[in-house]
Amino acid sequence: MTDKELDVLANKVADIILTALQKKQDEWDQQFNISVEQETKELVLEEIYHWKGELKRAEEQEDYAKAALIHGKIKYLENKIKEL
Repeated sequence: MTDKELDVLANKVADIILTALQKKQDEWDQQFNISVEQETKELVLEEIYHWKGELKRAEEQEDYAKAALIHGKIKYLENKIKEL
């Protein structure tokens, strides 16, 4: 093989390798994004659970102003989950 033929072959091999690497990187990126989205939802759900407990306590103490604020926080977080 001539040097020119070797260069052409090397470029083809490099293109094949880079294409395979890019495909794998795209798969990893997609998996990462799904994982981040799931963890974000879990954190928001935990926060909602926390605030629902606080809401119950505020209602039991008849602190309705506080309960209204907490209810607003819960609704905000529930809307955030819908956006995810």
